[in-house]
Amino acid sequence: MEIREARAGVMFRGDVGMCYRSCLWLRTAIRIRQRLASGFLQGGHVGDELYQMTRDLVPWADVLGGTDATFSVDATAARNPDVRNTTIIKTRVRDAICDAVRDTTGLRPAPPTGVADVPLHVSVYGPEVVFWRDLSGTSLHKRGYRSVVHKAALNEVAAAGILQLAGWDEICAQADDAVLVDPMCGSGTFLVEAAMMAARQPPGLWRADWPFLRWPDADQVVWRAELDRAKELAHAGKRDSRHVIVGSEIHPGAVALARECASRAGAGNVAIRHGNCVSWRLPRAPDVIVTNPPWGRRLHDERGARRGHEDENEALAGAWRDLASFFREQCGGSRAYILSGNKDVTRHLRMKAAQRHPLTLGSVDCRLIEYYILPPKRD
Repeated sequence: MEIREARAGVMFRGDVGMCYRSCLWLRTAIRIRQRLASGFLQGGHVGDELYQMTRDLVPWADVLGGTDATFSVDATAARNPDVRNTTIIKTRVRDAICDAVRDTTGLRPAPPTGVADVPLHVSVYGPEVVFWRDLSGTSLHKRGYRSVVHKAALNEVAAAGILQLAGWDEICAQADDAVLVDPMCGSGTFLVEAAMMAARQPPGLWRADWPFLRWPDADQVVWRAELDRAKELAHAGKRDSRHVIVGSEIHPGAVALARECASRAGAGNVAIRHGNCVSWRLPRAPDVIVTNPPWGRRLHDERGARRGHEDENEALAGAWRDLASFFREQCGGSRAYILSGNKDVTRHLRMKAAQRHPLTLGSVDCRLIEYYILPPKRD
């Protein structure tokens, strides 16, 4: 299989089975798209060029499979001063597809009422235009185990990527009884994703809808084989997993959500306690700690903290001091990976970082900070 890094993603080439496996197994992908065609704008009227390019490059009646299939168009644009927003892209591409299908079949495709049968994406980067069709339709972070999304919950895909940066998959491969701890687990995203990785659970197994199954070139036999194989591996992984994933959370509402998510995901090896981590006693030091403590938007502005935020700032500082105490008392010899978007709060740990991984989550610049926790001093 050919794999290469691309702008904001990874390109790979494979057969239809590989395509279906990627939908079931990729943990850190937001979307999986199939490239249909590409072309270059020549500097004329953008709307007219997009319209004609759309009609010329792709046999849309074949892609849609007839007028009964619905489609949607999403778009992104960058580094092209002639494209000030994506509305013109979506409008002109949609018009061109409808006209092309009408000219071929005599009928225009109906608009979608929900997730379209064929979700399309058009990316414009400089003069280059690329047409894609989206296999998932909706973001792959929607695993299916959340019934309610906590307002501060970490995206599932981001959590899986952070766990990989922390080496959790490698730790699980080296030891069949590895321990992961999240002392401020919130609604449990790290815990559930860690359990799924440890037990080799396909993250796409719970998704109820895959648009590609409604495509005219869908291979139902290959899909059924890949799905059955994924279920077999998931069953075996859950049966054999002896890894321990534990968390603590001070807020009862978040604890309830975390336990519900773990239950819906079938993560039986996840345990979540209600309480402050500072009073938590572990039976053994964990192999790795991964956590996303509260860090607020900003602890201070340039003029200092305003009066209305003093209590919040002190609470943040106290939470990080509690985390430091937990590390010293319970986690000697372990490595900790802490996500933070506020450099001012991390100083309350009073620990030296071994490494910082820059991350952008949404529009927030964050750091995944790695610490080595010194073992306790011997008397």
